[in-house]
Amino acid sequence: FSPNKFASRLSMKAVRIGVLINSRFPINTAKMIAGIKEAHEKLKDYKIQYDISVLNPSKNTDEDIRKTIDQYKGYDGIILTGMSSADYTSLIDELYSDNPNVVQVQAINQDASCLFASKHNEKIASELAAEFLYNCLKKSERKNILLFTGDLKSALHASARDAFKIS
Repeated sequence: FSPNKFASRLSMKAVRIGVLINSRFPINTAKMIAGIKEAHEKLKDYKIQYDISVLNPSKNTDEDIRKTIDQYKGYDGIILTGMSSADYTSLIDELYSDNPNVVQVQAINQDASCLFASKHNEKIASELAAEFLYNCLKKSERKNILLFTGDLKSALHASARDAFKIS
């Protein structure tokens, strides 16, 4: 006899996962939330619950972020995204000391403690973008590029700035 995984979850308490999205970009946030909902549809019968909080660093204060993080204390796991600035390191470390099931995705804080992190390599992505534009402009007399980027405390934006610097 091999117990059914679904049936074995029925007698257990629900797994609660907190998701904190810290983003200035509603389009990206909406796509991330849609992906979370789609994944949850496949797992909901396994008694997995989630709560999503969306913060905007240009509108929300540090106190708002602290309150949101505090509401996730006691959850079984916490997923963070968009907290790559060093300003958030101590907050994430504090959360991790209370709950080691903290993971970071997409825009991560490399100095903060977490169970694991998943992201793209912003240095390589930025260098590829710079090389692509350089090759596009190779035969052009003008080679001026104006780079608009975000908060330079973020590894992503600092990497973009560095990749586009003229040596």
